Amino acid sequence: MDNVFSRSWTLTKLSFSVIQADKELLVFPFLSAFFSLAVLAAFWLPLKFFIEQPGGPGHSSLTEWGTLFLLYFILTLCSTFFSVCAVHIIKKRLEGRSEGLSESFAFAFSRLNLILSWSLLSATVSVVLRMLESMAGNRRGSNILGIVIDLLISFFVMGLKLSWSIVTLFVIPAMVYKDLGPFEAIKDSTQTIKKTWGESLVRSYGLGLVQFLFLAAGIGLLVLLGYGLSSVADPVIGWMVIGALIAAYICVLLTVFSLANTVFNTALYAYAATGQIPAGYNKDVMDGAFKTR
Repeated sequence: MDNVFSRSWTLTKLSFSVIQADKELLVFPFLSAFFSLAVLAAFWLPLKFFIEQPGGPGHSSLTEWGTLFLLYFILTLCSTFFSVCAVHIIKKRLEGRSEGLSESFAFAFSRLNLILSWSLLSATVSVVLRMLESMAGNRRGSNILGIVIDLLISFFVMGLKLSWSIVTLFVIPAMVYKDLGPFEAIKDSTQTIKKTWGESLVRSYGLGLVQFLFLAAGIGLLVLLGYGLSSVADPVIGWMVIGALIAAYICVLLTVFSLANTVFNTALYAYAATGQIPAGYNKDVMDGAFKTR
């Protein structure tokens, strides 16, 4: 267990050292979040109409499914574009070089055809999975056999979603490093995952563990502050302020750790693709992600 905690902290420090060296990297997850929220706001009324249809989404029209596809497509386009920008800068940093924001945006635009293709594929898969999920949710077994079938369908859909998230883990680094289209990138990502299967343990106990500790500590301190404010000011206003601070803290924390995860994914992919230790990382940490079976 001590080894797990030690590697977790080492992994976190190495990933954040890259962010510290290129603080402009923080621009990309915040831009991605901003544009994603703007897109969701623009789609609020169509989504509300979609959800409130009689019979649920499983009985929705082609127009409504098309609206959902468009939403998934635009959201994926935004997140992928800014992720490509971030991975490009991370790649340069791991190679011992530096890159500016303007160069990263130019690079992402040079990969726009790949980003669009990937967004179309990802949105299609997301809609298909959503359809299957809706079909499973709309089934209501009236006997034991029906209930079992419903559960099996639900587990099957969950398995598909989990599998998709796993095999696409290194798609964006593959697009940046090798200029691959969506299907080739998925194949390359799958091959990389096979090489780095040992990383699953490090990832579970690494950044996730440290993120949880920061989350618990930050929320705990803010709650204590809330109790302090409630004793000297209007409790309702005080707790409203604390609630806003907690929400902001969670958003910032998730954004920063998401970027740290992107940094390590890129470093892991670079090591798998080139066999060279990325700048800022050490051999022990990288070799730990490539344990043989």
